[in-house]
Amino acid sequence: FAKPQEAPQATQDAPELAGYSHSLDRSRADHIRRNHGDVKAEAGRGQIAVTGNDMARIPEIVTDYDAISTNVPIKNEQGNQTLRGVVFAKKFDDGVVVYTGVVSRKRRDLRGATMW
Repeated sequence: FAKPQEAPQATQDAPELAGYSHSLDRSRADHIRRNHGDVKAEAGRGQIAVTGNDMARIPEIVTDYDAISTNVPIKNEQGNQTLRGVVFAKKFDDGVVVYTGVVSRKRRDLRGATMW
């Protein structure tokens, strides 16, 4: 994924993340598909299911978002620890995508958490 220096908007809005990379590992991609990719389940939540095309938009979402919120508490995968998160929102012709990431200061990386 793009680094913030390639995305001046992110560097301006969240200067503490300048130089951070973005990543989405297989387990988080699987989480997104499993928990937010089912058409019926998402319709029941009043949402549209996430598709592979939506996931392919993640680089655009984190570099050219419409809204960002930093320092958002996000639980880790086990649910036993609260981590620092960032939430991005981007409007597309077919809806709004919300993508969250967890800040890893040690790795200087924003790791994908989920999207809907």
